[in-house]
Amino acid sequence: NKAAAKKLMRKEKAAELLGKLPAIGESLELITNGQSNAGGFYEVIRDTWGKVSHLSLATWIINRDYIDILFADLEHSRLGSLTFVISNRMQQLGKGHAPAFNVLKTKAMESPNVNFRVANSHAKVFAMTNEIDYITVAGSGNWSENPRIENYTITNDKTKYQFHVDWMNEICKENKTTWNK
Repeated sequence: NKAAAKKLMRKEKAAELLGKLPAIGESLELITNGQSNAGGFYEVIRDTWGKVSHLSLATWIINRDYIDILFADLEHSRLGSLTFVISNRMQQLGKGHAPAFNVLKTKAMESPNVNFRVANSHAKVFAMTNEIDYITVAGSGNWSENPRIENYTITNDKTKYQFHVDWMNEICKENKTTWNK
């Protein structure tokens, strides 16, 4: 169907743009034209590695398909653990975003391998490792269909990876009992 073809195209375009992962200590600058998104880069890197030990993710919005992918990856051990900071604006957007937000929140709070926080955030970055490479993807793109020009910097650097893991873990620790309902 048309939706499945678009999903596959986003992942294929991400693979084409990425080419190969940057070597340790290197980075890659990309501009996309809306045919791919941040989640597509996650899928390509995960498939290249086979398994992601840890993913720290901050995004303004995520669609239901990527929520399902992340939690399926956790369930099937393609992803070891997840730290997730999501914008509080997602729950207010309507058009299917609020239901996806509720699914995300429910799944995250039920999973023992997820550190989750709803926050006043506009950050769009994720850091992932297989304990050999330490990839950080930072840029303007969300984990959703986004037919716009987007910029990304993809870096293989343990210090940069750890920086993003640390600040997201710190956000997740803050006032964890409120969950910004």
